[in-house]
Amino acid sequence: MGRWTGTKYILQQDKNLYIISGYRACKNSSSTKNLIQSNSTYAQQYYALKEKGTDAPQPRKQFVIDLIQYIHTLKLKEEDIFLLMLDKNEQIGTEATGIINFITHGGMVDLFTLYNCSTCSIPTFLKGSSRIDYILGTPNILPYILDSADISPLI
Repeated sequence: MGRWTGTKYILQQDKNLYIISGYRACKNSSSTKNLIQSNSTYAQQYYALKEKGTDAPQPRKQFVIDLIQYIHTLKLKEEDIFLLMLDKNEQIGTEATGIINFITHGGMVDLFTLYNCSTCSIPTFLKGSSRIDYILGTPNILPYILDSADISPLI
């Protein structure tokens, strides 16, 4: 359904690097009746789920369920490096969607706040006031992350 895409790189020493980029549809403000006239991502996913036999599709909730299930199918080894970039369209922890549980129980690290803690609440949506986009990774990616404060412009 075009919700995420990913790549796997085989590294030395029996390690793999997984990079996944995902987009979670925005909340739907329309009634189900208005979805018929909409070509929004939410509407497209709603009808794709309906075609698969879901009686009352919830694309945003299903995104989280399916993404976590997909990540589990990767059977990550402890030495594997995992990077997840999400246009989540919500602040983590404001909805009981399960992604926060995956992050905390899966040992994921919020890479954006790692070196930018003073800007942890920076909005990532032009018209918004909150952070809705995330870059998460396994702790073993940390040696490869540069302190963004130390990065000078290429000019």
